[in-house]
Amino acid sequence: MKITHPLLAISSLISAASVSAFVLSPQSNGKTVSSSTKLYISSWGAGGPPSRRKEKPVSPEDNIQTYLKAPEPVAARPNLDGKVLVSGWVNCKERTDQTVFDFLNHEESAFRFEKIVAFVDDSKFAKKRLISRSARYTGLLDKLDFVQADTEGALPTLAQLEGIKSWVVNAGSDLQMVKDVAEL
Repeated sequence: MKITHPLLAISSLISAASVSAFVLSPQSNGKTVSSSTKLYISSWGAGGPPSRRKEKPVSPEDNIQTYLKAPEPVAARPNLDGKVLVSGWVNCKERTDQTVFDFLNHEESAFRFEKIVAFVDDSKFAKKRLISRSARYTGLLDKLDFVQADTEGALPTLAQLEGIKSWVVNAGSDLQMVKDVAEL
């Protein structure tokens, strides 16, 4: 089968900002007509990249975020390492308190604790609550130890605080507990 004239010819020119395509189509009188279409490669649209645009002044009443500066990162204290004791969590059956342990173990946090000791009322219950897939995958299980209180709601003894460099206490609104912790 022989084609006597070309049905369609396409050529494209590529520049930094746009692509132009030319379509050649035969007409009945033998003349060829070309048409062009501009296609923008960029996802920024016809306006181009943001660096080419001029910023419009924004009123603080319309957008307060333009006037607020990003907070500066807080430098990590050099003594946030060693062993940390966590007390006051994982004592309630209605909720799981794994978030504080994940926060202390997070790899991008300022904390570099070698051991995280959970001081709990019931160590068997606490292990069921804190041993999970996420604890295994994040390395929390390698750092986590459990110490059971002598009585329910008790504070750790001086012997249990041996070797502890930091202590995270969930005292809630109990001011007496804050005083008792300060006396230890």
